[in-house]
Amino acid sequence: MSLRRYVLILQGALLAPICVLVGLLVLPRQVLAVGPLNDTGVADCYNDATQVVDCATVLTTRMRQDGQLGRDTAAAAGVLYKVGAGSGGFDFTKIANDGSALPASATLGDNPTDWACTRDNVTGLVWEAKNTGGTRYQSKFSWYSSNAASNGGYVGYAPFPGSSCAGLSACDTEKLVADINALSLCGYTDWRMPKVGELLSLIDYSRGVAGRTVATVDTDYIANTVADWYWGGDTSAALVNGSAAKALMVDFASGLVKSEYKSVDTYVRLVRGQW
Repeated sequence: MSLRRYVLILQGALLAPICVLVGLLVLPRQVLAVGPLNDTGVADCYNDATQVVDCATVLTTRMRQDGQLGRDTAAAAGVLYKVGAGSGGFDFTKIANDGSALPASATLGDNPTDWACTRDNVTGLVWEAKNTGGTRYQSKFSWYSSNAASNGGYVGYAPFPGSSCAGLSACDTEKLVADINALSLCGYTDWRMPKVGELLSLIDYSRGVAGRTVATVDTDYIANTVADWYWGGDTSAALVNGSAAKALMVDFASGLVKSEYKSVDTYVRLVRGQW
């Protein structure tokens, strides 16, 4: 057992992040860090009949609803500190092809100072943006990973004949990661497949209804998101005939998660950074 000094980031609804130093007793075991969470986007409150009501009217009957708590509530009250901008409690900054931070008015493009990526200022993750003029917009990929640490013993499919990704070396997720890293998109070469939890951190559940044709994200910053399924980098724990033939994906029309065969081709949005 040892006494160590750590920096904790305390973030409240009314304050900018504050750094404090505290002494902690650290037990001799592994401790997993948990990153900051985005809010859900839900700012409404409901009564017993599932009708939307004024959140102030349910303070004593149905307390601590989502619409009464968190970053979204602070944003609605005009007291939430943000580095950038975004709907509700979300906080994004546009990043250029050359890696520089951009104003909210920046537009997508292929020039060095055009918008190409988006930084989530809450989670710290940087997301690939989708330029409608580029080869990756609306391209689909099968799930493939040669990394035994993540593929569950089943690499997936590379390439899948039904995929459509003109201009890239192959229509699978591993080749997409390699190609984007070769481009040094936004100055980075550590792009990877997102974990399902990271994809879910983008979902604005106030917009999410199954069957929608509009994506459940702030499309001013998570641009050109299709209201459809996106691959995560996680292999499903549910085996098929003893094989890890499925991986997890997130529906950006509803916010739902499911497992699907790795041979299926669907959308991908790459990410970088640690959360």
